[in-house]
Amino acid sequence: MEGTSCQIEWVERQRLSPNPANPRLNDEAVPHVAASIKRFGWQVPIVAKRSGEVIAGHTRLRAAEQLGHDRVPVIWFEGSDLDATAFGIAENRSSTFAAWDEPALAKLLQELRAEDALEGVGFSDSEIDTLLRELELDEPRTVDDPGEQEPPAEPVTRLGDLWILGDHRLHCGDSTNAEHMERLMGDDVAQLLATDPPYLVSYRGDNHPSEHHRKAGRVTGEGKQLGNKHWDDYIDPESSVEFFAALLRVALKHCTERVPVYQWHATRRQALVEDAWKQNGLLLHQTIIWAKSRGVLTRSMYLWAHEPCFFGWRQGFMPEKDRRPPPSERTVWEIAQPDEGGRAIHPTAKALEIFERPIRYHTRPGEIVLEPFNGSGSQMIAAERLGRRCRSMELSPAFVDAALLRWEKATGRQAVLDGDGRTFAEIAKERASC
Repeated sequence: MEGTSCQIEWVERQRLSPNPANPRLNDEAVPHVAASIKRFGWQVPIVAKRSGEVIAGHTRLRAAEQLGHDRVPVIWFEGSDLDATAFGIAENRSSTFAAWDEPALAKLLQELRAEDALEGVGFSDSEIDTLLRELELDEPRTVDDPGEQEPPAEPVTRLGDLWILGDHRLHCGDSTNAEHMERLMGDDVAQLLATDPPYLVSYRGDNHPSEHHRKAGRVTGEGKQLGNKHWDDYIDPESSVEFFAALLRVALKHCTERVPVYQWHATRRQALVEDAWKQNGLLLHQTIIWAKSRGVLTRSMYLWAHEPCFFGWRQGFMPEKDRRPPPSERTVWEIAQPDEGGRAIHPTAKALEIFERPIRYHTRPGEIVLEPFNGSGSQMIAAERLGRRCRSMELSPAFVDAALLRWEKATGRQAVLDGDGRTFAEIAKERASC
């Protein structure tokens, strides 16, 4: 059949019929081929006998029906019935001999995703993420993180300051205050709410805050003291539940409907956190356990070598299939603590991997992660490394300074004050002279 002409003819779709003996199962491929034809048009014709029986292109024929195309491009096969059968098998078999150069494929898919041009390609975001993880191409970008910084005794930041740190925003404010959160978020909507709020416990092994570390509290309009929202502040169960409930209530207003929620907490306060989740209509799906590499010395009988984290979402709004952890991920995360050279700057300090896992699983590059309690800035550094945008709140001006300086050292860039335009260094110089 060498030299046979390959002329394409547009014919009525109804003139064609599938081969009843077709051995190829193509149900799952039809929507992908339809998406490709919809975007790119007919780039590959159907091959059929003059009788109208399809030899190669059964999936394309079904895709045309799904798209409502009345006419399709056809190449008429001029060989014998035996040759037609052989060609149909060969056409489908030949593709199975090829394999992907996965690094090259991953690079091309990343380029397409960056331009939001994946429609019709046949790869979902979750498949691309899985490929990148397997190839270790979704590894964090190089960021020379210096680790936690010592909070200054005389901070530059003042309550109400909003700092712009590249793609990130850090507001010195109260995460239970709706106006403060609106200032931080603006029109932004978070695809992930992952927070490490105050644990409301002491770090001596009992249930009572150390008076040495207490700071001035806050009183609500009803006269209830909610405390200062720092690490060791615990007044009573009622006010503590309201604290947890308020931070979720305020934050969730700025999240997508199917936002995944992660909340780290102390085991002793688990019931309070669970109550706050119920008040906000959150489903507690699972508890993540961070298994530490070494125990933490307290006055408790056993060394504390783990921390729990609730994981869930709004009742009835499970995250989309392509925004979930890989099936092999376990609830126990064995991750070494950050090495701070013996320093204890922040009592609930966590390794960057603690924050990077949810970011990888649930968000895409450029999307927003919300952290109502910035602390030492680990979540922001994790977002920087993974190309996401972090929106974070921190009540302590000293810790805002520490997190900001950590980011500046890690990136080599400078933070600027929103609405002012001057850098942190310039603001520091001015305020030092006041």
